[in-house]
Amino acid sequence: MALKNQLQADLMESMKAKDEVRTSVLRMVKAAIMKFEVSGDRKEATDADILNIINKEIKSRKDSVEQFTGGNRMDLADKEAAEIKVLEAYMPPQMSEDEVKQVV
Repeated sequence: MALKNQLQADLMESMKAKDEVRTSVLRMVKAAIMKFEVSGDRKEATDADILNIINKEIKSRKDSVEQFTGGNRMDLADKEAAEIKVLEAYMPPQMSEDEVKQVV
């Protein structure tokens, strides 16, 4: 639930800073979390659930970037890429290829 509280605090901060892209993305994530909580058996989403929701949104936007790039709509592709950067800030850091090789 710490992630949910962080998202809410960041939403308030982005609204005060009038950062339209960040505010829009965070509102969308908050709505997706609320939809998950209402439709599921559990009444509150865990951090793992929230990370899954964010990951789905990132995948969706990556698909959109591919579609917009293929359709020569770079303005929309750039907007989706900016939204991906906002969402990726909430994901845990990914291991590099060298780190994976060391573990294996």
